[in-house]
Amino acid sequence: MASHSRTCSLFCSRCFCFLVFLTVQLVANTSVRGSELQWDSRGYILYCPCMGRFGNQADHFLGALQFAKGLDRTLVLPPWIQYRHGKPPYTNLHVPFKDWFQVEPLQEYHRVLPMEDFMEQLAPEHWPPERRKSFCFTMAAQRSKDKKSCPAKEGNPFGPFWDNFDVDFVSSELYEGLSYNTEDRGMVDKWNKRFPPDQFPVLAFMGAPANFPVLPQNIDLHRYVHWSDKMMAEVNQVIEKNLPRPFVGVHLRNGMDWVKACGRNKTRLYASGQCLGYDTKTAEKLTKEMSSICGRGLKGCQVCLGTATAVDV
Repeated sequence: MASHSRTCSLFCSRCFCFLVFLTVQLVANTSVRGSELQWDSRGYILYCPCMGRFGNQADHFLGALQFAKGLDRTLVLPPWIQYRHGKPPYTNLHVPFKDWFQVEPLQEYHRVLPMEDFMEQLAPEHWPPERRKSFCFTMAAQRSKDKKSCPAKEGNPFGPFWDNFDVDFVSSELYEGLSYNTEDRGMVDKWNKRFPPDQFPVLAFMGAPANFPVLPQNIDLHRYVHWSDKMMAEVNQVIEKNLPRPFVGVHLRNGMDWVKACGRNKTRLYASGQCLGYDTKTAEKLTKEMSSICGRGLKGCQVCLGTATAVDV
């Protein structure tokens, strides 16, 4: 009996140790899985922010954010493209989205994910090289050699952007008769009918799925775009060192592109809606008198045509 009791005691002790081991492993594995990204069956939207410099990219971003929410797909946050034409090594710099802006505030509005995380954790299994298609308007395909493929990697910044993530496309999906204004629920239905998420889990657009300038209904989305702590620290350091309060900062664009732009005879131009109003029925008209200021040294019309202002009191 004593021998049997000792055997049972030893067996129970080993069982207990084994259960503890399993528990620890389960907790550890659960923790690892919790830090990993889970695939979103509702689909994803990727795009190249390939029109213009930061101002244009930011305009497009707000539209793309609204577009992703309208289609209920996760928006993959592309890096910002910084051009270095006049500075060696003369190649584009792709700045991760979260280096300049916070991701968490955006998630209050809709599901978003940095592109670096998508490509590292999700793409290998769910968007492997053999499934990568580019999406573009039929008209854009006319620029390709065969007239039926998206020129998604032709030229700069298109090629360097996708090469930054080692992405090549095996085929193209063309579309027409669709717009990026998903406030029109009928348009949302058209997108989902043409590209259902179960058949097209990743929509990788050749350019931003958004209008330029930004649509009036998307402007308010900037409330979710918060500068990163790193950027704020750098800005505050510059202000404290160089700008006694109060101050007013105006970004006046100089260069022939803006002189030519101001000479155009248009009732609306770029972000003139900031000063004149966005409603085409009630907005003031952009006049030559406003544009003629560009011929002077200050190029004043640029304040209304899409430049940035900063006020600190």
